[in-house]
Amino acid sequence: MSADGSSLDFSLLRREMLGEVLEAGSERYEWRRVVINKACRNRPLAIVVPKNTEDVSKSVRFAAKFGLQISVRSGGHSYTCTSVRDGGMQIDLRMLNKVKLVSTAQSPTGLAAYLGPGSTWGRVLRIIPPEFYSYPHGQCKSVGVGGYLLGGGVNWLGTFNKYGYGAESVLRLQMVTANGSIVDVEPSRSTLYPAYGHEGKTVIRHQGGNDLFYAMRGAGASFGIATEFLYKINPTPETLPAAVMVWADSSEDLQRIRRAAQGSNRYSILLVTEFVGSFWNNPQTQAIYKVLPAVLYGVKVLHWMPQDPVVISVTDIRLGQSLRNTWC
Repeated sequence: MSADGSSLDFSLLRREMLGEVLEAGSERYEWRRVVINKACRNRPLAIVVPKNTEDVSKSVRFAAKFGLQISVRSGGHSYTCTSVRDGGMQIDLRMLNKVKLVSTAQSPTGLAAYLGPGSTWGRVLRIIPPEFYSYPHGQCKSVGVGGYLLGGGVNWLGTFNKYGYGAESVLRLQMVTANGSIVDVEPSRSTLYPAYGHEGKTVIRHQGGNDLFYAMRGAGASFGIATEFLYKINPTPETLPAAVMVWADSSEDLQRIRRAAQGSNRYSILLVTEFVGSFWNNPQTQAIYKVLPAVLYGVKVLHWMPQDPVVISVTDIRLGQSLRNTWC
C-alpha cells in the first residue's frame, strides 16, 4: 500500500474505533473538514473523530503503520493550517470536550478543571463562569482548549496579565505519543500505559532530556496529541482589563509607557498595537470593526491631534482583585 493512501482500507480502523472515520467524499466529511481559517482548503484522505483516548491511540498506530501524515484539530483556529493538511489523516478532537470542575490537592488553589482538548473556551466559560472563577483562557470563545494550551496560552485579557501563560496553569495532562502510546504526564514523571492489558505501567522520572511536561506546554503540535488536561482554577472572579487611549507622539512617549509598565507590581500595562496605525486602513478590517476607528478618529479631531491615540490595556494584577480595576 502506498503512503499517499491510494489503496488504504479505512474500514480496518473503523471497526476498531468507537468514533467515526469519514473518508473524502463521504457524508459529513466536508462539514468536518472546514476550519475557522477559510484560507485552509487542504483535504485529508480521511477525518477520524475519536470518542476517547484509546481511539486516538488506535488512529495514530494506523497512520504510523501505513505511513500517513497526521494533522490534529481541536478548535480549528490554526493560522498556519496545521490542523488540516492535504492527504494523510486528520484527527478531529471535538468529541473530547469534557469540562468538569473539581476540588483537588493537586492544585495550589484547591480547584482545578478536567478539560478535553476539543472543547471551546466559550463552553468552558459557560460551565466555569468568570463571575466566580478566573483562569487564562482564549480571547475568542470559539478557540479550542487543546491548541490554545499547547501553543502557550496567550491573550491580552486580564487573566493572562495576572496569572501568566495558560500553559503555566496546566497541572497534568494525558497524551498519545507518535507511536500510539498513552502517557499520563505530570511535572516530575510520565506514566506509560502498556500496549497489552497483562503488562504493567512504566514510570519514567523526568530529567533534563526527557521532560515531556516541559515540552508539551508550548510545543504546539510537535510532541504529541493531548487528550485531557487538568487545569488550575482560581476561586476569585475574573479581573477585567481597562482600555485607555493615550497620545504617543514620540519614542520618548513609548519609553514612558514602558517605564510605567516595568515599574509597577500592581498593574499590568500592555500596548495594544492591534489598534494602531494602518491597521484600520485595510478594507477587510474596516468591514469587521466599525465602532472603534470612528471613536479614535473623533478623539483625534476633538483634540486637534495629527494622529490617532494608541490604546493600552491596564489590569489590576494583585491577587484578590476581581471584576473591576480599582482605579476606573
